[in-house]
Amino acid sequence: MNDFTARLELLSVTGLVEGNQQTQLPLHVNVRLGDGALFRCPSAMLREGSVTLSELLEGVKEEEMASRQVELPLPSVDSAVFETVALYLEHFYEPTNSTSSEGSNAGVNNIQVVAPNTLSRPLHVQELYRLSEWEHCFVVQRLLMWPQNLWELSKEGQWVDMAAAAVGSSQSVGQCDVQHLLRVLEAATMLEIPLLRDLCAAVLANLLMDVDEKGIMELMGVTETLGPDEERTLLNEYPWLKL
Repeated sequence: MNDFTARLELLSVTGLVEGNQQTQLPLHVNVRLGDGALFRCPSAMLREGSVTLSELLEGVKEEEMASRQVELPLPSVDSAVFETVALYLEHFYEPTNSTSSEGSNAGVNNIQVVAPNTLSRPLHVQELYRLSEWEHCFVVQRLLMWPQNLWELSKEGQWVDMAAAAVGSSQSVGQCDVQHLLRVLEAATMLEIPLLRDLCAAVLANLLMDVDEKGIMELMGVTETLGPDEERTLLNEYPWLKL
C-alpha cells in the first residue's frame, strides 16, 4: 500500500540560487520565471510535455546545449506555479521516470509511471475517481493545496466528494487555493500542456458543481458587482462559467 501522506517532490528539476547557475549540465535548460526564480530542467521533458516549450527549443541543438547553458524566459509564470507544472511534466514526460526503481520504498514518488489519464469533454465526474494514485496525490497536494493532514483523501479519490461538498465552507477541507489552481490552469493553457489543462479544469468544475453565482464570484476573488462589459470580459476569459 502506498503512503498517501508522502510529499510529492521534484527529482530531476532543480531550483537554482542566483550566482550558482554557471555550472553547466548537459541536455538541461534554465527556465527564468516572472518572480526572478530560476529552474534547471531536462530539455527532453520540456520538449515532450509542452508544445510551447518544444517550439521554443526547436532551434536549439543538443551540441549547443552542451557548449552553453540555454535559458528560456517565462515572465508570466511564478515559481509556485512552475513547480507544480514541472512536477507534472517530470512525472509523465521525463524519460528516466519510465519505471520505478526496484527495491525502493513504497510511496507516491516512486509509483510506476503510466500515461496521464485523458478526461472527457464535457467532463464525466466519475472519471475523476479513476485517476492514477499519483494523479490523486497531485490534485490534493499541488492543485487544491490542502494541508498535509488531509492528504489521506488522495486514496481512491476521496477528495472528489469532499471538495465538492465543502468548497466555500469554513471547514479546513474547503480551504483550497482556488487562485493557485486558476494560475496553474492558465500556465498549462499558455504552455500547451493539454492533459494538465484538462485536469485543472476538471478539478475546478468539480469544485463549482453545486456553488451558486455568488459563491463562484467569491471563489474568483470578485468582491464587487460586475457591469455588462466586465461580465462579458470574465465570460470570455472563463467560458465554462456560462454552464
